[in-house]
Amino acid sequence: MQEFDWRGIIEQTKEFNKRLRDNAEKGEWDRFGELSLQRDQVLHQLDCPALQTLDESESMALSAEIAALQRQNQTIQAISQRYLADIRQEHQQNRTNNRAINAYHRS
Repeated sequence: MQEFDWRGIIEQTKEFNKRLRDNAEKGEWDRFGELSLQRDQVLHQLDCPALQTLDESESMALSAEIAALQRQNQTIQAISQRYLADIRQEHQQNRTNNRAINAYHRS
């Protein structure tokens, strides 16, 4: 029986997370969405019966790697939230400017 390659799945996920972070920092949201779906498909491979066959040390190592992935994901989410807040602030400023311009034209 072939050993379950959870390390390969984790490494693929880390690569996706690096690319997701880069896309989030650049505001490339279309590509971000595509990569996010691909990453989720890779991660879904961990949802399998083979995990039940891991010995205790392998299980602990996997848990540590999953915790690291969760921290990476939190960082990506924080970048995304900052970007969203910036967009909302810019939108609000544009609305305020448009109201001022319209009021000026009406006067």
